[in-house]
Amino acid sequence: VENQSAILKMLPELPHPNPPMVSSPSNRENCSPDLSTWNLTPVNTSPSSCSMDSGDVEMKEPKEQKTNETPQKNLIPEISKRKSRRLHKEITSNDNELLANYHNGLGVVDRGTKIPIGLSHTPFVLKKKVSARIERQNNMLKIDMVPVFSKIESPSGANRSEKSNSDYLKPGSNKIEIGPNHQANIPQLDESKPYREENIWTPPEQPFDYEICRNGYWRAIWRQFEGQIPFETALQNLMKNGYSFGESLETVDQNLKTQPQKFKPLCENQYKQFEKLLLDKNFERRTLQEKSMKNYHISEIQNFYHNFKNAYLGADNNEDCNCRDPFCQDLKFIPRWACFNCTKALRRSVAPGDLCLICQTYQELTGNTRPATDVVFNDEDVKKIQDWNQMEIGDGRTIPMADFEKIQEEEATNRWMNNQLTEEEEMMIDNSQLTHRRQWNRLSETEQKEIGRKIVEQLKPHPFPLFKKCKCDDVENVPTPTPSPDKVVISQEVVLASFQKIDEDVQDQKEQPPAKKIKL
Repeated sequence: VENQSAILKMLPELPHPNPPMVSSPSNRENCSPDLSTWNLTPVNTSPSSCSMDSGDVEMKEPKEQKTNETPQKNLIPEISKRKSRRLHKEITSNDNELLANYHNGLGVVDRGTKIPIGLSHTPFVLKKKVSARIERQNNMLKIDMVPVFSKIESPSGANRSEKSNSDYLKPGSNKIEIGPNHQANIPQLDESKPYREENIWTPPEQPFDYEICRNGYWRAIWRQFEGQIPFETALQNLMKNGYSFGESLETVDQNLKTQPQKFKPLCENQYKQFEKLLLDKNFERRTLQEKSMKNYHISEIQNFYHNFKNAYLGADNNEDCNCRDPFCQDLKFIPRWACFNCTKALRRSVAPGDLCLICQTYQELTGNTRPATDVVFNDEDVKKIQDWNQMEIGDGRTIPMADFEKIQEEEATNRWMNNQLTEEEEMMIDNSQLTHRRQWNRLSETEQKEIGRKIVEQLKPHPFPLFKKCKCDDVENVPTPTPSPDKVVISQEVVLASFQKIDEDVQDQKEQPPAKKIKL
């Protein structure tokens, strides 16, 4: 033993690396990892915030020591450092794809349950699905997701009249207690708080013409704004203006500021996909959004589906005849952005011209011209008015509305032919039918024209009718299908005479004796 102790005294003292300090991870707070510190929670903070009290796992870097070992052995700490960096990079990934369709890592997909409010148009962006690796990371249980339970205090002998929050965790705590000692404490009504109920319609005390209200006032709003302003909003606006049809028509466009955005018509490609998906009995609104209407909010898809079903299934019923309904009569009116009275403060030329249905109805009910002092337009209509003014200034002449719409349609067609699409239009087309579109610069001129023609066919608007007229006998002419492409229209008298002749021939055949059977 004395010899061994002597030998140990002769050896030089070598510095030993400090052992890692490890504490129980009761609560892993923020600590960003560097070359010497690991952290299991991906939150950006400084390393100085790590402490032993918070339960962080720390590992100090070993001190350098002078040895005669080979340099290959020194690669071990470098490999561990690289591994720690890679582990930290995987956990603290800030890619947009990581949180594309998730809220707080719970795997909830945002599909646009609320339609944007206002005068602008905001398309919905259906984000792509995340990869399998990122989905596994999102499904990992986070430390802050662990429920926190308060400790259950032991009864000290005193009678507790009220239950604590921890008592509800005990079995049998959901029992309903009955008696005067277990009554709920209902607070008194605070009259200082605002009254949240809103009055929509109160019938007037004076005599009121409901026929004019429906066939005049409400028809003008419904047909002009294409259902964007609902019926209850129109009634409330009429009540606020003292049941005056003139004042209500003057201020009804102010409600566009508080209504959901205007519904944009589907294109031909989206409409075809929509019809195909309807053939599946088990289809869902999510399927419509993912495969057909990617740029629409899920609430807009719900409304469009029910309007489509009511228009095309309800009009086939003979009981829903709308031929003589004033709502469905053929009315001649123009959009509000082309009405000379509504745009007299914005248009360059204010020559008298056609009127919108709001101004026409105002003039019919009051006998005067609508003042149109504070007219509200959405962003799309304002842009059309500005482009119309710039076009007239450039040409130095007054351009009719039909020519302006034709020029705008040609500009959009040329842009689509040259493969210049917006972000919303990219979601509307079907790239599976457009081969080699991504390699546009490498294609020949003939191939570019062919792909551009397909793009124009897909993006052509397919407007949905506000209502569908029924095809009953209350019409003068009945169209009959013929082999030729031109439709031939036959008068109703000719059709009825042909039916009568067929009935007579059938009756003559019944009166004739049956032919004798001949045995062969």
